[in-house]
Amino acid sequence: MRNIFIVSGYGAAGKSTVINSIANTLDVNIIPFGIIHKATYKNAGYKCTADWLAKEGYSAYENAVLELFIHEVKKTNKDILIDGLFSSSCYHYLKSLELCNNNRIINIFISTPEDERINRMYKRQKFITVEQAQIHTKASDFIKGTCGLYQIQDDAKYTIDGRNTQELMNKQIKKIIQFIKKDDREKE
Repeated sequence: MRNIFIVSGYGAAGKSTVINSIANTLDVNIIPFGIIHKATYKNAGYKCTADWLAKEGYSAYENAVLELFIHEVKKTNKDILIDGLFSSSCYHYLKSLELCNNNRIINIFISTPEDERINRMYKRQKFITVEQAQIHTKASDFIKGTCGLYQIQDDAKYTIDGRNTQELMNKQIKKIIQFIKKDDREKE
């Protein structure tokens, strides 16, 4: 059975910490959703998602993202780790794989309060002010929510508190992986 890990959350929630923990524990192919998202609008000649949406609309954008995403998923039969999925059409595609093929979705949502994420964004992007970090965080949340992150969050089987230390988050991930491996052994 192929495992498809979805690690999602809002900007600066702690996704990279969780993704690195999984990648260091398991042999997985990482699909960075943000790269697919950026490639989609850049390939179409736009500077950002907002330009694409204003000119061509949401469904054209989602179809283009989905096409690139399917291409990446089909490249391998190994376990996959999807970094930062927030597209409802891509999520539904993965759910269809789970239903009709030998795939299992492990949906992990990183839950971190907005004030903590704004602080992280400010520290991460040294060239912006706290006010700019607030605006960036709210804009990112709006786009991700509009595109489908709310549903992915609601469907998450596992939720990790992004306020935890990296060490504690790694322990939580190891427990999830141990549970999955145990489940695999029981099914054999």
